Amino acid sequence: MNRFFQYVIAIAMVASLAGCENYARYTIDPKPQMKTDNSLLGIWKGFGDTSETIFMIVQDYNDVFHDITGLTASTEKYDIGVVHDMDYSNYNYFVTYVSAKIDGINRPIQQYTVFTSRVGNATFLNVDFNYEDCTEGSNNFNRKKETEGYCFAKLSVNEDHNIVTISEVADSTLKFLVSSQEVRNRIARNANIPSFYGEPAHFYRVSNYHQSLATAIKIAK
Repeated sequence: MNRFFQYVIAIAMVASLAGCENYARYTIDPKPQMKTDNSLLGIWKGFGDTSETIFMIVQDYNDVFHDITGLTASTEKYDIGVVHDMDYSNYNYFVTYVSAKIDGINRPIQQYTVFTSRVGNATFLNVDFNYEDCTEGSNNFNRKKETEGYCFAKLSVNEDHNIVTISEVADSTLKFLVSSQEVRNRIARNANIPSFYGEPAHFYRVSNYHQSLATAIKIAK
């Protein structure tokens, strides 16, 4: 598992720069059922990372859309993605991965929408992503059709809520399942089998702050 993937799957976060093969076309639940847990909001870094600038901020709907007022499901001036997120405003997490500056100035940023599902006694992350598959040509890479899907990870939180462990569901056949019920059944059958997961990643809390991305960048330095 590469370093980018280890960070992104952490509260969400699931597609690596090379693409995520372990994706499904359906979430565990057709609609989010678990409301956001405020103890997961904040700034997180991976154990073993020595960089002072690579981190993730986990936010809720109010953090991301607090400056949008008077928005309703029928408001046409906002795109459908915002309206969809508003429908599940109490259920979705918004995860931003901020990497180190690549040119001394600009920071590459990846953003994901995540919600949680309960399967048996375990909590799983549903992470949405877009992935453009590529085939290697003679001199370049030729992009194929973009894939929209969901990746999953088992989430464990310590008693003090300052360390989380994320284990990717490593099943490349999830993409062939045809409903959320099939996805749930597959995960439930294999939830306690260690080989069903990739290597776990561990993350520690840097700060409880989560209201502003710009401020979070300053705190994480």
